[in-house]
Amino acid sequence: MVPLVRPLFIGAVLIAQAIEIGLIALNLRQASGARGVPPALKGLVPRRAAERARRHAVASNRHALVRAVFDAAAGWWLLVFGALPWLDRRLTSAGLDGPHHFVTFLSLTALALVLLDLPFAFWRSRSVDAPFGFGRLSLLDFLARRTRSLAVTSLLGLPLLYVTWAFMRHGGERWWLWLFAAIVLLQLVLQWIWPALVASRLARARPISGGPLPERLEALANAAGFRTGGVYVVGGAGRAGQANACLVGLFRPRVLLDGTLLARLPLEEVAAVAAHEIGHYRLRHQAQRLALSLLGTLAGLALLAAILPWAPLYLAFGFEGPSLHAAVVLASMGGSALGTWTRPLTAALSRRQELAADAYAVRLSGRVEALASALERLSTDNLANPWPHPWYATWRFTHPPLAERLVALVRAGSSAAVRAR
Repeated sequence: MVPLVRPLFIGAVLIAQAIEIGLIALNLRQASGARGVPPALKGLVPRRAAERARRHAVASNRHALVRAVFDAAAGWWLLVFGALPWLDRRLTSAGLDGPHHFVTFLSLTALALVLLDLPFAFWRSRSVDAPFGFGRLSLLDFLARRTRSLAVTSLLGLPLLYVTWAFMRHGGERWWLWLFAAIVLLQLVLQWIWPALVASRLARARPISGGPLPERLEALANAAGFRTGGVYVVGGAGRAGQANACLVGLFRPRVLLDGTLLARLPLEEVAAVAAHEIGHYRLRHQAQRLALSLLGTLAGLALLAAILPWAPLYLAFGFEGPSLHAAVVLASMGGSALGTWTRPLTAALSRRQELAADAYAVRLSGRVEALASALERLSTDNLANPWPHPWYATWRFTHPPLAERLVALVRAGSSAAVRAR
């Protein structure tokens, strides 16, 4: 059995990695060979803006391609070429066992991946985003941000690892169902606590007060029967970056509007974008996404429980036998390979939700032109790739291409006009 396990597992992961790398390569080739404005965007996007977005797409996909190849090689170095079994033996020799071995092994593995990612993240910041006006961090600022992020992740992740070990070790045959129930509870608590106590501080969000915008947004929320936790601006109006808007929280979500968005869009367009975000809430998209995420977590835990006692899998990769921490790493790699095949489905669902939120925003605000203009402006300002490869878009895009959204907006506007008569 052992001789077959290794090539089957490696083959499945290699196929998934080849698909991911191939899609990026196709997208890069498409952008590199394109010129001008795509036919579907004629008259909507200026030629100079389309060319600038295309050049950003080329730089971004080159970075993504190199990073994907490196990430694949790093993963195989850690597992297939014996780095993780070696670390496992070193921790055993150091006298670590039980929960401390489990947490230390997984923490050091995660830290290694973070450190390997640092050069690529800094490369993207300085050589991909900064030349196109999306901010320029010094090395010290970049490291400070990464350190803060790592500190927050450690503060939450280390206790969770100890809890995970306790469930796996003492939860009986159905430990994975008990652990899933605990994760569901934790997710619901975080959806309540995170927006108010953590996210707003990390993002340096501040409430919008004074002027016509808060009144307009409050009127939209009232019309939608939507009790918000407040409307906040994130970042400064003059900072360089991508304009964005989102909801955080599940029960009384906060509307977060990027300072860049407020600086670039007139009032009615900001209101249309906010109406789109309200649409996500009123159509229960946050709840649907949370449920889908939890379903994926449940499937991952079921996979972990299935492989946990299977000794041939561990022996095939150099571990001395079944162990909780090795099972987590192997299940993560296997789950990542499976995720390659489920990603088109989740991406399609996300695109459908975006179109539904657009239609809701049109019904709520009654201004098709404002949302259409906002989408065109944001697409141009954020350098959305005007020439995506169709396969890449199908597999990876969580938002429909601009032309598709505008066509759907026209239909939504016509339907709203008919209902208003």
